[in-house]
Amino acid sequence: MTPFQRQLLLQFQNSQDFIVFPSDKNLGPCVLERTEYIKKVLKHLADDTTYRRLTPTEAANAIQDTESMISNFIDDHNRRITAKDQKYLICSLDVPDPFAHFYITAKIHKTPWKVRPIVSVSGSLTHGLGRWLDQQLKPIVKQLPSYIASSFELKQRLQRLRFTPSRVLMFTCDAVSMYTNIETDHALAQIATFLRTSPLCTGCPAAAIICGLTILMRNNVFKFGDTFWKQEDGTAMGTPPAPTYATLYFGIHELAIC
Repeated sequence: MTPFQRQLLLQFQNSQDFIVFPSDKNLGPCVLERTEYIKKVLKHLADDTTYRRLTPTEAANAIQDTESMISNFIDDHNRRITAKDQKYLICSLDVPDPFAHFYITAKIHKTPWKVRPIVSVSGSLTHGLGRWLDQQLKPIVKQLPSYIASSFELKQRLQRLRFTPSRVLMFTCDAVSMYTNIETDHALAQIATFLRTSPLCTGCPAAAIICGLTILMRNNVFKFGDTFWKQEDGTAMGTPPAPTYATLYFGIHELAIC
């Protein structure tokens, strides 16, 4: 950026009237009036099928319950979790602020632009468990027949194919609010069955993964400003295993219909 652009961005960052927040797909910073930003966040959180507002007392009790669940998880599955991972999970509970934080990114590539909700668990009580679960699910997800690591890998695969372009049709689709539309009960049941029965999951700590995912997906409590919320359904967005959890869920569906 030019010196003028950097100075202007700094002025926005220090302003109480505007807020600088990220765009979706890393398309650069966005600037919006703070009141409009708050309105868009609260409009999203007003979906009472997905979110429920908590009182400060309810939120404190919920986060205390979650800490107890994670502690019990470590004790109950100590034979399936390495000593190094146990130490990491225990240390991850010692955080200055146990709550995740909610924010939005702007989908400026859409017309009109929309928002993408994020519940950032980085540094929160559930971050350590989320990272451990992500590491357990990644090797399984990579074995799915439909797994593609990136759009770059898809391009490489297509380039290796021999076909006449005029005789080929390509179909694409996009999910609407995919994370929040994944029904938690159904997803957990499908993933649990898959982890217990699929040859792709041989040797994985299935019981520990199922228990950990249940804790994470059913106890997504977070803050926005001075308000507290709980996600009642859908994937715990912004937590490390969310992409692998969603990929595995849809991968299981694809295996069933193929």
